[in-house]
Amino acid sequence: MKLASISSLILCSFCPATSQDMHGTIGIVYYTPDRIVAVAESRLTPGGPVGVPTDDGCKVAALGGSMVFVSGGVTGHLRDAFLDAWDSNGLMRAAYSRVKSGNPQQHRRLTQMAREWSNAVADRLNADSRLQPGLLLKLRDMLGGPGASFTSGYLGGLDDAGNLTLLLMQATPNAFATLAEGRVEHMSACPFRGFCVLGSARDLEVVREFASASSERARRETAEWKPPKGAQPKDYDAFKTIRMLV
Repeated sequence: MKLASISSLILCSFCPATSQDMHGTIGIVYYTPDRIVAVAESRLTPGGPVGVPTDDGCKVAALGGSMVFVSGGVTGHLRDAFLDAWDSNGLMRAAYSRVKSGNPQQHRRLTQMAREWSNAVADRLNADSRLQPGLLLKLRDMLGGPGASFTSGYLGGLDDAGNLTLLLMQATPNAFATLAEGRVEHMSACPFRGFCVLGSARDLEVVREFASASSERARRETAEWKPPKGAQPKDYDAFKTIRMLV
C-alpha cells in the first residue's frame, strides 16, 4: 500500500451563532497522489435580520482517522425560522456513520458518503425553501448568481487500492433556483498546482495567482516565504496551504 498522508487543520471552535442560514467564505485543499491537506478559516456570516459575522465556525472534520472533509457556502442554520437545526459537518458525520459499516470497499464508501452528504444538504435546503418561498433564489444571488453552488465540500481519503481520492460535492440550484440538487465529482487533480478552492471568484483568483507566482507580489512571496523554524520537510505542504489562507 502506498504511504499517504491526510491532514485536517481545524481552525475553529464551537459555533454559538444565533441567526438563520449561515454561509462561510474560504477553504483550501492541497491534493497530490501522496497527500491531502485541508484548511478553512472560521468566519461565519449569519443570515436573517442580525447578520453579524462571527469567527467561530467549524468547516473541517476528520472522519475515522482516514478521511478529511471541508465545506463552504451555506453550511447550516440554527433552530430559528425553520423547523430543525442542521450543519454540514453534522450531515457528513451522519453519512459516515450510516455508510462505514455497510460497504466493505473504501472507495465505494467514500463515493456513497459524498452522495449522501450532497443529497442531504440539498434536502435540507429544499425543506427550508418550502417554509420560506424564494429562499433559494435569494441564496443563489447572494453566493454569486447563476452557476453558483449553495454549498460545496471536499471529501478525501484512501480508496480500496490504497490511493488517495478527492471528491467534490455540491448542492446546486436548478435553472430557476426553485430546487437544490446534489452532485458529486471525482477530482483527478486540483487545478492550481495542487490547490483546490472553496470560496468566491476572488478567492479562486488569489490562490491561482500565488500558486502560479503570476504577479510580482506572488513572486516576492514565493522567494521570501519560509516554513516555521523547526518544521519538518514532510509538513511543508501543510504550512504552505495555511499560508494560502492567511
